[in-house]
Amino acid sequence: MASFADASPATRGLSADETLGDLFGINFAGYDTSANTMAFAVLCMAAHPDVKAWVAEEVNLVTRACASREDWDYKVLFPQLKRCRAVMHETLRLFPPIPALPRITRTPAQTLPVGSGSRPTIALPAGTKVAANLRAMQTHPKYWSGDDADQWRPSRWIANPAPAGLPPTDELLAREELLMRSKCPGKKFSEVEVTAVMACLFQAHRLSMKRKYEGDSDGAVYQRFEKCVTDLDLNMLVRLRNADQVTLVCTEA
Repeated sequence: MASFADASPATRGLSADETLGDLFGINFAGYDTSANTMAFAVLCMAAHPDVKAWVAEEVNLVTRACASREDWDYKVLFPQLKRCRAVMHETLRLFPPIPALPRITRTPAQTLPVGSGSRPTIALPAGTKVAANLRAMQTHPKYWSGDDADQWRPSRWIANPAPAGLPPTDELLAREELLMRSKCPGKKFSEVEVTAVMACLFQAHRLSMKRKYEGDSDGAVYQRFEKCVTDLDLNMLVRLRNADQVTLVCTEA
């Protein structure tokens, strides 16, 4: 019998070390990043009643024929939950779990276009460490609707949106289209996780931010939310530095 070492790379499969490495990657990147995104998404939903209602409309319409959650069918429901997925994409745009993509240039030197003028390009010698600032790219007004590029607005990911103010129908929701097209490893896995949580949560419940003081105004509550989501640090992933600034309340719809 041929040994593992004798097998061709196309047929021998993964080594023990490679398998353990993949398991670590799935456990970390497939769990922590999704949980982190969900934490930011839930906080943002609690601060935006219009988005809560928008998502609940979709969830209630596409699940209305199911007597219980045990009757939910992935193949039927997941493609229809476009607004839930839009919430995930918008949250990742503003709060990417990893704020930068580190890279090292290879041989030969890499030429990078940086604009016009006397020096439209710069040369990066081999071995140069480079980090792409994801948050800067993902909030640049040139690419993200100008004036509200730094605002959390999940509807920007939906083409052919149902008219605002009209009761949603099967036909109107079927016309809506999720604009995200790119693929990456693990994307579908995390998308299904977050969408399932979102649908279960907002089918029968609503989130809001607790008022801390008597006479607390909506504006004061929202200011605490903004302070909370802009006070961030990095500990493996981007996280809220002081999440206790905001307390969420979950009530039945």
